[in-house]
Amino acid sequence: MNLRITAGTEGRRARAFTLVELLVVISIIGLLMFIAVPAFKGFGRSNVMSAAQQQLRDDLSFARQQAITHRSPVYMVFFMPPNDFRGDFSTELNNLHTSLLNLPTGNDYDRQYREVSLRAFTNTFPKQFASYALYTEGNVGEQPGVKVGRFLTDWRALPEGALFPTNGMEVLLPSWVSGLNSQIIATNLNSRTFPFPIAPERFSPEAAKRIKLELPALAFDSQGRLFNFDVNGRAINNGTTLADRYVAVGAGSVLLSRHRVNKGEPERFDFLIAADVVETPKRNYTNHIVRVSALTGRAKSLKPAP
Repeated sequence: MNLRITAGTEGRRARAFTLVELLVVISIIGLLMFIAVPAFKGFGRSNVMSAAQQQLRDDLSFARQQAITHRSPVYMVFFMPPNDFRGDFSTELNNLHTSLLNLPTGNDYDRQYREVSLRAFTNTFPKQFASYALYTEGNVGEQPGVKVGRFLTDWRALPEGALFPTNGMEVLLPSWVSGLNSQIIATNLNSRTFPFPIAPERFSPEAAKRIKLELPALAFDSQGRLFNFDVNGRAINNGTTLADRYVAVGAGSVLLSRHRVNKGEPERFDFLIAADVVETPKRNYTNHIVRVSALTGRAKSLKPAP
């Protein structure tokens, strides 16, 4: 009996782990996690970039279709400084906010329009460098020569973690895109003034005339081709162009300054301080470029040859 008990005890002891063995196993698991986590992060970022490009292509196609349907140019407007901007974008936004605060409040309609516009501005402000909206000045059935501009959509943001290049929509084209030995910069999007912000459920032509912001945009004509325009929205060379347009998306984040006016109140955006845009890494968009054909208006993602 004693011999059987001793043998069983020794068997159980043989199957146990020592403290040193447990520490070794835990160390190996920790090392594997240390190696694997960055790979999973990269996989997630790749998915974000793919989703951003897909969203952009879908909305470019929608804008083109709307231009054909409305028989009028339709603009994809980007919420960021235009490439030829010489002023201070944050100052322009602060001045625009002040103009909204000074909108008339003489009747119920004016008060409601002011409230909706301020809310639209506050909701749109955090989407700098990562959002866009569709705008048109015409529709089927309207009188010839009469332009009533309006936004067809709200401002739509790219997926979290994606943004547009920060240098005013100037895209540094890799050699495999440009066909040249060295990279070139494509300052390819025109800019013009648009009423801002939008309040789709309410529209005031008088307020829209006063409250405007110059923004970069890409536009399609009534035949679905790219539309060439100036800062006032007038056609350049009958609106036709042979130059394709490029829109890129990259990985990064936008940080906005906040402050508290009075103790106990919630923090508010500081419209006078420029957004802190962080691209990680800088110019990481070169493999995430969408080209829009000048002649057909169709968008296609560009990828380097394997």
